[in-house]
This record gives sequence, C-alpha cells and structure tokens, in this order.
Amino acid sequence: MKSVIYSLISFLILNLSLITAFIAGKSIFKKENINLSSNYSIFLSVLLIFYFVSILVFNLFSFNTKFFWQGLILLPFLFIPFFIGRISKYEKINFYTNMQILTLVISFLAGVLMIFGIN
Repeated sequence: MKSVIYSLISFLILNLSLITAFIAGKSIFKKENINLSSNYSIFLSVLLIFYFVSILVFNLFSFNTKFFWQGLILLPFLFIPFFIGRISKYEKINFYTNMQILTLVISFLAGVLMIFGIN
C-alpha cells in the first residue's frame, strides 16, 4: 500500500517538474542560444524518461492490489507525450508544446484524484 502511494507521489512530482520544464522551454526556445536549447532538450528527455518509468512503477506496484484499475487510467499517458513529440512539426511548435502541457496537466489531475481515492 505504501509503495503504491510513494510511486504515485513520485509520479506527481515528476509530472509537475515536466509541466514547469515545458512552460520554461517555451521561453527558452524563443532565444537563439544553441547551447541552452540543446541542454534543455537533454534535460527534458531525462525528465520524460523518469515520467515514463514512474508510470510503469506505479502500475507495477498497483498490479496486484485493489488499485489496479487506477493504474490502468495512467497507461495512456505513458505514450501520449511521446506520440505528440513524434508527430510534431517545427512550424507548429507552440501548438504541440501546448498539447504536451495539456496532456501533462490532465495526467497530473488524474494522479491527484487517485491520491484522494487511495487515502
């Protein structure tokens, strides 16, 4: 039970950091600093990997518990950010960035609702 809650809390923390990183990235990419943009891309990739792993860990811990169905709710959010990143075009970068942020906010709200449901 504790591992389910801890994994969900880590998911929420990573999700909040990703939302912050995407919003900050919108201002970073307006500047023409190549080093800053490349470092930001690396940072964002690492955060997305941890986001991916945190959803998998939550589903692993909730697999054999009564929270299995709540874990299934997060599974689509496992692939949506990567799918949006794959179909995005540079010409519409603001639109796709806003879609990423919206997806992360929705998954964050789903995680918050799960926390209230678990406790």
